[in-house]
Amino acid sequence: MRELHKLTAASIQVVIRGATYRLSPLSDRDHSELGLWIKQHYLLMAREAIKGEENAEVRQNVLLAAAEHASRLSLGSDEAIEILWKNVDGIAQFVWLSLRREHPDITKETVYEITSDPEALEQIYEALDVLEGAPLKKKRRQGQPRKGNWIRRMFTGRSRSGTAGRRSRLQI
Repeated sequence: MRELHKLTAASIQVVIRGATYRLSPLSDRDHSELGLWIKQHYLLMAREAIKGEENAEVRQNVLLAAAEHASRLSLGSDEAIEILWKNVDGIAQFVWLSLRREHPDITKETVYEITSDPEALEQIYEALDVLEGAPLKKKRRQGQPRKGNWIRRMFTGRSRSGTAGRRSRLQI
């Protein structure tokens, strides 16, 4: 039987630095905001890449190509997941969206502080692992990349291997 929090979309409690936080599943609005954030971040990366380029035509072509590509990014794509999870801003954005339902006064600055603490971030990851039904394995070494398909399942409802899962709704 599926865990109750998965059936009810209930939040899960995490204690970080003595403060209690509740991570909640993302709403449809949150998904939209997250998708928009990924596209905007992609465009910011393109702007950073052409910083210092003197040729105006090259700058314009790069930005046009980036805008076209960003418009096609989907939330569950490999590239979108990489943009989100391999950057501090993406992790903070995701966690802020997850926390704001139960903590409407929480600021992005507070979330940045939380997610910049490796121990706190590990607690958040472990909560996500538990919520997604991933078995708790041996604690990974510091700096070792996280493994597993739970991130992909949150966005697409399936793993890379195509195993059928639940609907493409981010569940924390």
